[in-house]
Amino acid sequence: MVIREQQACGYIQIQPRAQTLHLANIALARDERGQGIGSRLIGWLQATAAATGRDVSLAVFRTNTRAASFYTRHGFLPERTTPTHDHLRWCRAADRVRPLNASAGYTAP
Repeated sequence: MVIREQQACGYIQIQPRAQTLHLANIALARDERGQGIGSRLIGWLQATAAATGRDVSLAVFRTNTRAASFYTRHGFLPERTTPTHDHLRWCRAADRVRPLNASAGYTAP
């Protein structure tokens, strides 16, 4: 749950799997978007995955180009495509890990 000024404004839902932490859902209230909260959540998820020796996986509707662009900016790469979804993966490999940098919005909550 994401709390801002004592109000719930979003959440992140993660499903632990053998090789990955699967991002099942991430949601923010419309007026909370575009402020770096989603980036901080993804940064936290990537740090958590790396600390447990896992990658991060997710599926995004193929029609949701805004979300796909967001995940691409955060280092996710295409893994496979179905008629309805693009399946993306962020790998913890050292050459592809984005540094946790507070000025870039990558900090654990």
